Amino acid sequence: MNLWLDEDLIKELKHAAIEAEQRLSEFVAAALSQHLDQAERREESE
Repeated sequence: MNLWLDEDLIKELKHAAIEAEQRLSEFVAAALSQHLDQAERREESE
């Protein structure tokens, strides 16, 4: 799968992943999973 993101966003993600001591793919997967979990909880509370 290819995903195209803004170059500045990629730079921010790379720095955040390094700070979290994770590979970029792991960092992005965790962030997306967290976002989806939060969205699901919001839907359930409505």
